[in-house]
Amino acid sequence: MGVHVTDPSVRAIIDIGGQDVKGIAVDTDGTVKTFAMNDKCAAGTGRFFESMANAFEMSLEEFSKLSLTAENVIPITAQCTVFAESEVITLVGEGKPQNEIAAGIQQAVAKRCFVMAKKAGAKDAITLTGGCAKNQGLKAAIEKVLRMKVIELKIAKVFLAVSAVTAVLFTIYMTNADSKLIEFIYDKLLHYHETKKVEDHI
Repeated sequence: MGVHVTDPSVRAIIDIGGQDVKGIAVDTDGTVKTFAMNDKCAAGTGRFFESMANAFEMSLEEFSKLSLTAENVIPITAQCTVFAESEVITLVGEGKPQNEIAAGIQQAVAKRCFVMAKKAGAKDAITLTGGCAKNQGLKAAIEKVLRMKVIELKIAKVFLAVSAVTAVLFTIYMTNADSKLIEFIYDKLLHYHETKKVEDHI
């Protein structure tokens, strides 16, 4: 619902959180048509990228841009987070170019997103949400592997919060609740957005 409020044209979403990956198909009115989730393995999630950044001894922000300068891709064969981290450490120890290793990591995750994109009914474009939506290397890899445009939304990281607030406001409206309550919640949301500067921290 948060995505629909921000961009009503979005129809397919891949939400990559800290522990799982979700594929979501959205109808024209913002309702969820299909929902699929992979929560059995942390590979390809925020926790996975955190482990990879640690292997390179750099921040997540630095790691997310590392692959963008790679001319070649060194494939990462391990699917498990633990084994992938060991593989990366070995490649770094062998002196392989770090940006090419990073490109292999991003490519591996992009391939894992392929199934979720299909379940979300994606055809020409996909929207990324969740913390990993700010990963520029992943965005580029998904566009290359899936051959789809990735629609980037400014507040992708906090769509869960936006969706929750939108759902509450909709419920209050549908139950004919006091308009002052709706006004109060809306004002609080705007105040939070302005004081915390949400877009500057995601």
